[in-house]
Amino acid sequence: MTFMPDVKLELASTQHEMPHLKQSLLKMHSDGHVTCSKSFDTYYDTADDKLRREGLVLLVSERDHDYIQKVSATEVRGMTPPMAGHWEDVIEGDLPNPRAPNSGAHLPIGLDHAELADRHR
Repeated sequence: MTFMPDVKLELASTQHEMPHLKQSLLKMHSDGHVTCSKSFDTYYDTADDKLRREGLVLLVSERDHDYIQKVSATEVRGMTPPMAGHWEDVIEGDLPNPRAPNSGAHLPIGLDHAELADRHR
């Protein structure tokens, strides 16, 4: 039995560079035994950047039609020594859910989904 290593490649590009990048990846795929899965991350914050100011990052990842909400904190309050934190939930749909049990519990109290807008980082 032969094991193929699983490699994850994350790329960021401008919209202008996307056609060339896509062609290069498709060529790599046709040259060998490469499987591809689609993955998109959308970052969210309030209009006044409340989450960023509180050291939080909220994103929704789409991985092959599954949606995962992720909240990361640069520093978890009350932890000594200071530590970063990361929480995830599988959610319904592509919009953030501030009430999600794991990740939503680390968002500011009273945050409503209507306050959130997608942000490009």
